[in-house]
Amino acid sequence: MDNQPFSEVQEPIIIHHEAPPVLKHSGLGIASFILAIIAIVLVVALIIVTAVIAKDELADIALSQGNLTEEQIKEFAPLLIVIFLTFFGSVILSLVGAILGIVGLLQKNRKKLFAILGTLLNSLGWIIIIILIVVGTFSNMM
Repeated sequence: MDNQPFSEVQEPIIIHHEAPPVLKHSGLGIASFILAIIAIVLVVALIIVTAVIAKDELADIALSQGNLTEEQIKEFAPLLIVIFLTFFGSVILSLVGAILGIVGLLQKNRKKLFAILGTLLNSLGWIIIIILIVVGTFSNMM
């Protein structure tokens, strides 16, 4: 061993750490989340509008025991068309949003928060529809 005193000053070792890269949110995930919110708002608005506007017409239909006059059909048909188109539009938005969310989940070097939320919210409507179809099918069998 060398017992010489330290005559030279050693320079400190400096380790440079690079900051981890800041990940950006997935644009597709954000789009998926926005489409999910729009689809949910459409469905909620559809339920409220249908309940408010159609309650009188539905009461008339219930009182007539399904025997509708031509005048009732002409009066009620535009409302049914609007209800169907709004529901169909929300289903299409939900499908597109779910696809965008899944693609957003597959993107590398992106945050996944909005892609996860968008995929879940868009898929929720589809899951509910499938459950209702299954329950309706099995309830008719019994």
